[in-house]
Amino acid sequence: MDIRVYLSNGGVLAYCQTDSDIEQGIVAEINAGRLFQGKSVILGSRESCTMVQTDSISRIDLITRIPLAVTQSIDGNITLIEDSVGSLQHAAKAGICGRNGVAPGEEFQGYLQFDLAGDHRLQFSVDMVLRDQLQFFSNLRRAFDIPTMWFRHPNGGMIALNVRNILSISSAPGFSQYPKGTLLVNSI
Repeated sequence: MDIRVYLSNGGVLAYCQTDSDIEQGIVAEINAGRLFQGKSVILGSRESCTMVQTDSISRIDLITRIPLAVTQSIDGNITLIEDSVGSLQHAAKAGICGRNGVAPGEEFQGYLQFDLAGDHRLQFSVDMVLRDQLQFFSNLRRAFDIPTMWFRHPNGGMIALNVRNILSISSAPGFSQYPKGTLLVNSI
């Protein structure tokens, strides 16, 4: 199991675990859903121990072959885009293909980007049918009320986002309808 802890100061802590019994314990702890609910996360072994304030963690990647029973926080086929060039190309293509904005009932083939504290970024390709735009925004807003958003890691395991350290969520293409109070603007 590889573990990467992305910090709000831009740093990344890297750990591994090769003992399958301990790895099962880590998976059980993650499945319990308490990852970002306390004041700190302790990452310890016999050799060293690091206590990290929960508020200073932007995301944790848990890469493992052991199945994790955590479902993704956003419905649809969502895949992490791991290289920055690929993500820029995907975002540009999504913006061009959806110039009129996605309407309810249409397929949303696009791109989501999460900007996190510490200049960390997560980009996803998204393939889903947009049922209702206002519901889409309501669901994203509700996501800010939970401590953790979960996504599958393409190499196995999960990505846990600390919702307190999500700075913005961007999508391409945009939408044909927006909720009341939206500032309707064009990118420069």
